[in-house]
Amino acid sequence: MNSKTRGPYKKTKKKMVFELPSSFFKEEHESKGLYVTWADAVIRSNGQISILYKVLGEKKQFRCPRYKTHWMDSKGLEFARLKAKKWQKENNNQTGKGNLLPLFYLDHREDFIKWLGNTAKHNTINGYESFLKMYIFPFFFEKLKIKHPRAWDEDSLSVWNSFLQDHVKSPNSRNRIRTGLRKYLKFLKSKNIIKRVPQVLNEVKRRDSREKLLPGDLPDWEAVVEWIKTLPKGRYRFLRAVMMGFGLRISEAFMVDAEDFFGAEEESNIDERNDFVREVKDKGFGKLFLYVHKAQKKKVNEDLIKFLGDQCIEPKSGPYTACCTSLELAELIVEMIENGENEEEISMDSVYKLKKEMPRDYSKYNFHLYNPHDDRRLNITLQMMDLSMDNSVEVCCMFHGQSSRQIFMRYFQWGKLQRRKQTRQIGTKLKVFK
Repeated sequence: MNSKTRGPYKKTKKKMVFELPSSFFKEEHESKGLYVTWADAVIRSNGQISILYKVLGEKKQFRCPRYKTHWMDSKGLEFARLKAKKWQKENNNQTGKGNLLPLFYLDHREDFIKWLGNTAKHNTINGYESFLKMYIFPFFFEKLKIKHPRAWDEDSLSVWNSFLQDHVKSPNSRNRIRTGLRKYLKFLKSKNIIKRVPQVLNEVKRRDSREKLLPGDLPDWEAVVEWIKTLPKGRYRFLRAVMMGFGLRISEAFMVDAEDFFGAEEESNIDERNDFVREVKDKGFGKLFLYVHKAQKKKVNEDLIKFLGDQCIEPKSGPYTACCTSLELAELIVEMIENGENEEEISMDSVYKLKKEMPRDYSKYNFHLYNPHDDRRLNITLQMMDLSMDNSVEVCCMFHGQSSRQIFMRYFQWGKLQRRKQTRQIGTKLKVFK
């Protein structure tokens, strides 16, 4: 009995290390290039320090072998936690995807951020730096051991592109990361830190010709209003109504005040304007209008505020006027405001959580699958079909603070195709002209 318990102990004792080991992995995970998603230290009931970790793709929690951690027993829990976090960061950097801002970058970081600030906003700059930190510096500095961008040539970039394909699923995300790298290389060239900028090309994004712009069939306004009325009264319902009724981005809907809406009470002021708002009102298409001039921005690194000043809270493409072309939905939104549904406190995280908790929509429209940007797509499609005007594409773009006429025309064509299919489904047969 004793020999069975003492055997493994003696074996472990022979392997004991007395300083920080090269890794806290179990033997089965050593030298596998695994990405550590979580690592921490705990004190067990017998006073022994243990390092626990998880690896990407595994739900299970693993414990580091005792012979690698015994030396930390006398150092304390906080010391062990610091070592676990440091190991996690260093290990992940060596996989090519991690968290690294090298001294080389920190020497010119402020200049780079200010250089970007000439053409980009805080959120965009924050994204570029996060790409450098997660996908670019760890790969070139740690995985390939190429410590200066001067040596980042076409061969190493080709290897990096293959790495992106394996580790980043979305082509859009991969192209944004490539844009971040191009920006950084152009900055280095402008400062004569590198002599030439190697070619970093975006991959072509192929669109499925049978794509569905929305999760289900295209509804009419009556179905939209009917579904919104099924939602619990409160700020969540108000936000979804505003996004569907006016086509706002969720960041813009969050910042809407009751005073930003205007309708028939402002008719005399609208009549004094000589613009598309008056034109749409006079033709009877516009039921309620909304001045969109603020957007909730994601939190950015505090250093960006220090280098660039306060973050602009204007919408992505600047202030614009939005329009609701549905009388029923416009009246419902006014009713919500009168009942104070717009005043309830709610966080962005709560909106996404509540979306998941909403009951399934068993209709052909699949409203329960809509994400916030689908609300905007729905509004653009229906509004394009409501505006029977020669310049409806132009006007619809203005009402959404967007400049891509090509995208709006695609929404319009998809909407007309949906309506033709729905007409056939209710029994209308194809007929020839006589």
